[in-house]
Amino acid sequence: MSENNNNINSKDFLLGAVMGTVLGAVTALLLAPKSGRELRSDISEQYRQVSTKTQEIASNVGAKTKELAETVGEKSQELAGKAKELAEHLAEDLKSLRKSREEVAGTAETLALETPQTNTQDASSSDDDIKQ
Repeated sequence: MSENNNNINSKDFLLGAVMGTVLGAVTALLLAPKSGRELRSDISEQYRQVSTKTQEIASNVGAKTKELAETVGEKSQELAGKAKELAEHLAEDLKSLRKSREEVAGTAETLALETPQTNTQDASSSDDDIKQ
């Protein structure tokens, strides 16, 4: 959004600068005491100068815009790559966590099944010891 705002402000500034130059040149030429032929020659020269400057500015703006677009494209590809890499690592970690959870659940189940049998055997041997 900020870049769009800057582009609009740049366009407005460029347009204002060109219009100000043209109006200033025309006003200066019209108010100067010169013959018609000299005045037309001066106006023609000023027009050429303004046209050349406008083309230079437009070329610079185009080059800067192209450069900015390339930079944004590179950065977005870089960020997309990092996001993809992060997602892959997250998926691997999640698979590992699930596998570990299943192993822990299996071990807990095995222990739960073994524990009551051990207690029963211990209790019966304790009863045998008491009887003797």
